[in-house]
Amino acid sequence: MKDIHDHILADPDRDLTPASVTTVLQRLAQKGWVRREAARLQGDQKSRRGYIWQPEISQQEATALRAHRQLQEFLAIGSPDVVAAFADSLDAAAVDRLDEIARHLRTLRDVQSPHHQEEE
Repeated sequence: MKDIHDHILADPDRDLTPASVTTVLQRLAQKGWVRREAARLQGDQKSRRGYIWQPEISQQEATALRAHRQLQEFLAIGSPDVVAAFADSLDAAAVDRLDEIARHLRTLRDVQSPHHQEEE
């Protein structure tokens, strides 16, 4: 945990206590993002008990989960007018990316449920 705390404190914009870091790590463990393993840690001339924290998901998976949550929050607005107004403010490159995502989603759905095509 000390290594994680030191890494966080390397960012001058962050100031967390070791207890806060532990709380965050425990919450991440409850969500299945990290796991902790009991370990004997070697310190300054003495050994002590502690934990080694390991990721359970890759950085790419974490990014995908975060993006999924953000998309769900955006769609939860529920108002087509708000979503359309947002989409209308996007530049051409962003609209092209949205079109590409929509095509990809349609392809995934077609692969996952081939009988869906037959019903249409």
